Amino acid sequence: MVNTSHLLIPLLMPNQSQKEVIINEAFIIIDVMLNRGVKSINVDTPPNSTQNGDIYIVGDKPTEEWVTKNKHIAYYQDGWRFIKPNEGMQFWVNDKDQIYIYNGERWISFADSIIQILKNQS
Repeated sequence: MVNTSHLLIPLLMPNQSQKEVIINEAFIIIDVMLNRGVKSINVDTPPNSTQNGDIYIVGDKPTEEWVTKNKHIAYYQDGWRFIKPNEGMQFWVNDKDQIYIYNGERWISFADSIIQILKNQS
């Protein structure tokens, strides 16, 4: 299967069978990335109560279904799915009331990123 470079959105191939599966998966990923609002960050255990559309940023020591997905964006749509973060990705974290940015290694708050920039300039 061929995917886009950044978000790995599946692309249709010529004469693709089950086009609706590929298209629906692509729409779900686009929906998550356009929403840009997550419920919480640094969550290591999948919540017991979930609804389609719930989005979290996985912590450093994930367990259960998230065990290999540290720092990924976890979204629930009839089951857990994941997006590997790319440097520069930004999300509003609802329970922190802050923007978090992925710097290529970890998620940092926008405020902390500004402080880091100012320290580097002095």
